[in-house]
Parts: sequence; structure tokens; C-alpha cells
Amino acid sequence: MKSLLSSLAVLAFPLVLAASQPLNVQIKGMSCSACEEKITKALMKIPGVTEVKADAKTGMTTIQTAEKSKVSMDAIKAAVKEAGFSVEGT
Repeated sequence: MKSLLSSLAVLAFPLVLAASQPLNVQIKGMSCSACEEKITKALMKIPGVTEVKADAKTGMTTIQTAEKSKVSMDAIKAAVKEAGFSVEGT
């Protein structure tokens, strides 16, 4: 029962990145350098994001946040969607 409650608690609260820890996100639909630039610009608009490295060859994007900032996975997904792409696994 405790395990079930822990799982539900995780689902109930959106993921928030810990300060200054990088997050690797797989982006669906990114295929060229223009896509990399579009993803980077979209994610850099999120308050607290300090650096973005998008790689169209692998589809992987690394997001770095500022110390003491809280960036939610929901904000990342929304920015990626606004740019015309999607985060894989969601």
C-alpha cells in the first residue's frame, strides 16, 4: 500500500528540475539544424533555463537550469509543443 501511495504522489505532482542539474529530453520530430535552433529558442524562454543543447542527429536535448530555479516538466513539454515538436514518452 505504501508503494502505491508513493506512486500516486509522484503522479500527482509535476516533475520539477533540481537547481543546476541537467535534464536530457528526447524530442520527437527534430531533424535538422533549423529544428535545433527552434527548440533551443523555445526552451530558453522558460524562466530558469540557462542553457539548451539540441542535437538533431540523436533527437536528444540537454537542458541546464539556473541555481535555485524550479523548471517543471510541464513547462518544458509546453514549450516544445509550441515550437511544433513533442517530448518522447509523453
